[in-house]
Amino acid sequence: MLEGARIPRGRSCAMTRRTKVTISILHTAALKGHEPACSSLVAPHYSAAAEGVPAERALEEYGAGLLLRACAGVTRDEDLAWGVRGKPALAGGVAPGAGHSPAPESAPDGAPGVASRPPGIGVSHDAGMVALALCPDAEVGVDLARIGFDARVARRVFGNGAARALGDGSTLGQRVAFSCAWAELEATLKGTGMGFALDFRSHPELLDGWWHETRVILDDGSLAMPPEAGERGVGSWEPFGGLAPAACLSCACELPFDLEVSWADERVLGILAGGA
Repeated sequence: MLEGARIPRGRSCAMTRRTKVTISILHTAALKGHEPACSSLVAPHYSAAAEGVPAERALEEYGAGLLLRACAGVTRDEDLAWGVRGKPALAGGVAPGAGHSPAPESAPDGAPGVASRPPGIGVSHDAGMVALALCPDAEVGVDLARIGFDARVARRVFGNGAARALGDGSTLGQRVAFSCAWAELEATLKGTGMGFALDFRSHPELLDGWWHETRVILDDGSLAMPPEAGERGVGSWEPFGGLAPAACLSCACELPFDLEVSWADERVLGILAGGA
């Protein structure tokens, strides 16, 4: 994404299988006024996490729990497992719900099959949204990042060369570019299960072998591709037809993948209305 930056890169291999990642996104504002129903429907972990925190954070916790219920059938804490750094995983035997069946394997003839495993999941929340990523047969990470810019973070995280390429954040293009680069990096670190616990600058191998898809979420809920490098610094930059970018969404996966993104507001509200 950024010339000269240490950005995650996927392995190049003609024999690599291809998988599918589905991301469901929920506006947390849709949950306002439904907090008691949310608490009764999510796994206890998320109900407890929503207690004693600011209202916005509580809605994010409820949103994550409801997406896991709607898309992966999670209703109990026993349906989840947790990595050493807190990365959630589906416990054995829990399968994605309708519309999230595993993609067919594409191993060459005679090649050994892939062992059955719980689907990989990733969760992120920011900018008034929660995202849940599901992958049938590989680890996955996802990150939502609101549009912004931080020159200090750009230099510290991406290095001086990439920071110069990102500019000073004075244009919309530069702010979108920074946010997309940050979302891609964090999605990868989440996918590894380590987050920022290890300094990826000292362990660049953490970023190798990951494949990425990044989108810009516009204020009407539609998705757009990130700008090309040459467009990012243009002051009159208007790549989205006048619509304002609300956030960047990035997904990282161990395998090359096709990405499907959908909004889950109506589905979740239906669960709240039905109480199941």
